Amino acid sequence: MDKAGGSVTVAPMDVFTAGRMAQFTDPEGALFAVWQPGDVRGLETVNDPGTLCWTELYPGDVAGAKSFYQAAFGWVTEDMPMGDFTYTVIKPADGGEESAQGGMMPLTPEMAAGGATTSWRVYFEVADCDATVAAAAQHGGSVIVPATDIPGVGRFAMLIDPPGAVFAVITSSAA
Repeated sequence: MDKAGGSVTVAPMDVFTAGRMAQFTDPEGALFAVWQPGDVRGLETVNDPGTLCWTELYPGDVAGAKSFYQAAFGWVTEDMPMGDFTYTVIKPADGGEESAQGGMMPLTPEMAAGGATTSWRVYFEVADCDATVAAAAQHGGSVIVPATDIPGVGRFAMLIDPPGAVFAVITSSAA
């Protein structure tokens, strides 16, 4: 990781017999962790309502982030024009079209004004984006990006929970 420009935040350690984990910081300060399976493989359910469905990095320097994560993990990226900006899809080096696991998009002034920083965000699939945003607000959450349609992708919103964690929810469009 150091050779790629990142730094170790938490050294690799065993989590009993479940596996090994470590935490790192990329060159722009985004924290991330890695998992090496032992008895616990990792995510078993994804993309269903209430589960993790996507990860996304919001860097200030997209080109630098692409270079770092390609050097660290061998990821392949594909740029996709999306209106006023370019979205970068992330895939493992040996994966095909269906292997995309996340993306990168530039940190927008709107997001920064709402308190977002260069970091990784998790997306949770939800059955109804608007209802989830309303429920989050009722329970002390704050809205950074209100429920918004992304043509061909779905309806998403970015929120902050009461302790300050930023996350997104999405109701994906039917394939």
